[in-house]
Amino acid sequence: PVKYDGASDDDGDGQKNNDLTPFGLREDMTWRTKMEETDAAGKDGYRGMDNEIRGISDDKKEAVVPVHEREGKLWEFAQTLLDRGFVIDSKGYSACFRVNRKHQTNGRITNEDFDSLSKMDLPIGLASSTNLGCVDFYPEDSGKKNCCSYLVKSMQSEPADQTDSCKSLTLPENAVCMCDDDNDLEMALACSHAYLPSVTSSSMAHTVRENERKLTVTEDVSKGLLETTATDEALRIILARVKEEYGTVTDES
Repeated sequence: PVKYDGASDDDGDGQKNNDLTPFGLREDMTWRTKMEETDAAGKDGYRGMDNEIRGISDDKKEAVVPVHEREGKLWEFAQTLLDRGFVIDSKGYSACFRVNRKHQTNGRITNEDFDSLSKMDLPIGLASSTNLGCVDFYPEDSGKKNCCSYLVKSMQSEPADQTDSCKSLTLPENAVCMCDDDNDLEMALACSHAYLPSVTSSSMAHTVRENERKLTVTEDVSKGLLETTATDEALRIILARVKEEYGTVTDES
């Protein structure tokens, strides 16, 4: 493994730090509770989805709830699409689902029907985004931009006392991201800057040309920056930016 600049297993005085310590992921239950509201996705989409993560034995595993049995505004809307003949992809999704143009092979859905998905008036409380022949549906409080905004707010430091004031963290001032798809654009344009290891569509290329001060493509064939090396270059630039603004790369920054 190659260590990134600033990654070390000691802090300079012989004391161990956490830079290279293996870590796991922990679900944010505050966010999940928000998604589980009936006017959002409801709880049923989560049932049985985390059996393996939680290490539940086969004899105690909770069954995944079929879409037609799930309660919640998102799944009620999904059922209306199913009733119209659309094929939806809900496998592995707890609080969203996808409609892929390539999956509409039952003869009931025309190209015009599919194209109407991205233009339709959705039930209050739901939102959608499009990407490479797919339309994703999810609660309006979700989506990549809103998730990033939630993360930024969760990193906000509390004032030391009532007389102290902390500057609010915001996406336009305090966040950068990496992306490559059309459904990343709302998030990318909301952040102070976005780095793209690749450009996956002509519409994405057009947006980059229109927003050169906010979007940077790190792919460069002449320098051998392709795929994973272009991703590494994006990470290098981001870490350098953090170092420049904060002086070092820490858990807090």
